[in-house]
Amino acid sequence: MGYEFYKNKKNDKIWWVDNVEVLGEHLFTFDKIKIYNLFADRQ
Repeated sequence: MGYEFYKNKKNDKIWWVDNVEVLGEHLFTFDKIKIYNLFADRQ
């Protein structure tokens, strides 16, 4: 699955993942390799 990354501001350290397939999912990354879910439940 290919992701598209974007920043809100040029100097931001966080890249957001443009994921329109899933409603309510907020994905982000620092290095464009490992992707985190902002609201993921821990098990």
